[in-house]
Amino acid sequence: MRPYRKHESNPLTAAQRTIIKMAQQELGISDDDYRSMLEERYGVRSCTSLTVKQAEYFIDELGRKGFTVKAKPKPAKRTASKTQADAKTFLPRDRYRKHGRGNGKIITLATPQEIEKINKLAALITWKFENGVTLFLEKRMGLKEGKVRTSVDAEKAIEGLKSYVKSDMKRKHGEDWWLKRFEDPEVMRFIAEHAPAEYR
Repeated sequence: MRPYRKHESNPLTAAQRTIIKMAQQELGISDDDYRSMLEERYGVRSCTSLTVKQAEYFIDELGRKGFTVKAKPKPAKRTASKTQADAKTFLPRDRYRKHGRGNGKIITLATPQEIEKINKLAALITWKFENGVTLFLEKRMGLKEGKVRTSVDAEKAIEGLKSYVKSDMKRKHGEDWWLKRFEDPEVMRFIAEHAPAEYR
């Protein structure tokens, strides 16, 4: 297959990354073969280096190999499509509007930095469904519609996702996954920031 010529474009979305990882797992593609495919077609070793357009081509190719995105467990209530990479997955449109003063209290809204942290943590997890992060925040963390609106919500989401990343990595790579090397720089950053004392 002729490699797709890299051009200036936006980086792939977190939703695309999730779909690619789901496809790799479903099709049983080893990490070595997966990275060889990326290098042969796009000159990169990680899907995080792909552009949106390249990711679309790669997902199409994986689809031709037999991968299909699993249906959501229930119909989405929202009419507009949301992606995990878009901060609006976690925040409403009026996320910077001051509110909560009617009862004499001031509610601190989640900051862009907190939302970015949530997106990065969510991208480290292999979700079973395309909207897995939204379902996790809603069902497991108790956040209405899976949205992060306040700093309290953000703190809850970040701690929950940290725990999920740890259990997901342990399940896939074993108890000592903290000591292993990964090509994904975000995984290595997570290890550097959160590894238990005995693994440092």
